Order: sequence, then C-alpha cells, then structure tokens
Amino acid sequence: MLTEGGSELDLAKLLAAVENAPPVAAADVVALQLAEAMGALDVSFLIADFSGDLLIRLTHGETLPTSSPDREMATRVPLADSAHGSVLAKQTV
Repeated sequence: MLTEGGSELDLAKLLAAVENAPPVAAADVVALQLAEAMGALDVSFLIADFSGDLLIRLTHGETLPTSSPDREMATRVPLADSAHGSVLAKQTV
C-alpha cells in the first residue's frame, strides 16, 4: 500500500510485527510502523467511547525515538461541537 508520503507500507510486515509483539505493545508496534511509512514524528490513536460523547486519544512515549520514554497517555477529546465530532458523525473530512 502506498502512503501519502509515497513510501510503501508493508502490511504483511506490519501484521507479523504485531503478532510477534506482546499484547500490551501491539498499539506501539502499529504506531512505529505507521510513523516510519508516513515520516511522522508522533502517532496517536483516537478511539470512540461507547457513549459517543468523546474520543480517547492513546499515545505512548516509547513508540518513537522523538517521544519521551515511559510517557503513556489516554486523553479525552470531547465530540460535542467539535471538528472530531462532525467528522465522526458525517464520516467525511
């Protein structure tokens, strides 16, 4: 798969890396692979909660060399009257 930056994201390599990682490190492994493919300095995942009122932004500092070590965070991102909420509701950018 070709990413926006033009580099290749090897899905087989990504899945193998996740499968070989401990379960608690799976998100970090995906973040590192995506960061390398996209040339990103930091990666986080936004996960909708069951209430539909907010997103949880998951980040972990050990994912990338530019991040602070041992910085694990789960930040709440409110959806009401926000760009995130609009995108989630309309499923468009």
